[in-house]
Amino acid sequence: MMNCFKITQWISQSQDVALSSTQKMSLYLHIKMCRKCRNYHQNIHFLRELMKKM
Repeated sequence: MMNCFKITQWISQSQDVALSSTQKMSLYLHIKMCRKCRNYHQNIHFLRELMKKM
């Protein structure tokens, strides 16, 4: 399993640029297993949508 620090970097990076297929798969698998990273991903998504509305 990837470490959470690297995964959170990829989550943030994915908001601006496309990730590679390998990164996407690793991210997906990690988020399925790690509650903290899943919450971080949801929060980043929520904030991005909120900023679009402003």
